[in-house]
Amino acid sequence: MKTIIDIKSLIIGVLATVLFFTVIGAKNRNNANFDTITANKINIVNAKGKHVATLGINQVTEGGQLSIFNQQGKPVANLGSAKGQGALVITNQEGEPVATLASVEGEGNLAIYNQEGKVVASLASIEEEGGLDIYNKEGKHVANLASVEGQGGLRIYNKQEKRVAALGINAKGHGILGIYNQEGKVVAGLASVEEEGGLDIYNKEGKHVANLGINQVTKEGQLSIFNQQGKPAAILGSAKGQGVLVIINKQGKHVAGLSSYEGQGILNIYNKHGKRIATLQANQDSDGVIALFDRYGDFGWSMTGKK
Repeated sequence: MKTIIDIKSLIIGVLATVLFFTVIGAKNRNNANFDTITANKINIVNAKGKHVATLGINQVTEGGQLSIFNQQGKPVANLGSAKGQGALVITNQEGEPVATLASVEGEGNLAIYNQEGKVVASLASIEEEGGLDIYNKEGKHVANLASVEGQGGLRIYNKQEKRVAALGINAKGHGILGIYNQEGKVVAGLASVEEEGGLDIYNKEGKHVANLGINQVTKEGQLSIFNQQGKPAAILGSAKGQGVLVIINKQGKHVAGLSSYEGQGILNIYNKHGKRIATLQANQDSDGVIALFDRYGDFGWSMTGKK
């Protein structure tokens, strides 16, 4: 009896045999080389068969994404594309983001988050210069360290996110420390002026009321007190190594002076025309002396304290 072979069945049998041996051969190979792999999703498993990574597509951004999983199968890191720019997100065991590294408006940005998911620190490039921002647990901005016009600057903020202190460099390249009140107005400034130190005090309206610095003539220490119009009202300083206190009226006239003269104290009183009208001092014998002068500064009367 002649056996009739069905051509269709023969082809199916041959293809099945080839597929069988291909699968067996693939299982026996430990390594495989491919020029190109095209897939929507690739899962990576460890030696125990647990899912540890996925290379695929983010369903929201439709960009590529690499996800890393911990031993419990929860994602702990994601590297992908967001709005056409690269982004790396690090998450904790609860899946909450704790750090992000991304490109923001074409510049790098590193953000650190607390357990409540609020940002507590940010390191970024802004207009080609670096900046570090610190936030409290409520997410309020409390500090900034940055490069401003090529120079360093540190700013401190209160709970209301108002600046209360600033450390930086002035226009002449000297260091400056500014202290501000709750309304954001400067109340104190510590600076280097012409390579010498100076401390300025301001009232709540921002008006200059005091300065502790160096007398540019004597090159000795000096404390200046100013009135509401910003004019000097009193000056306490050192002249030729001896203390000096000068009182000035609102017209800017010198009206009193307390100083050391030849190692002993002397008090001079002046009228509104700047003429000396009284003197109280110690004489050469160390006795007290009082002298009075007329309105023109001419001597009129004196007395010593010697018995």
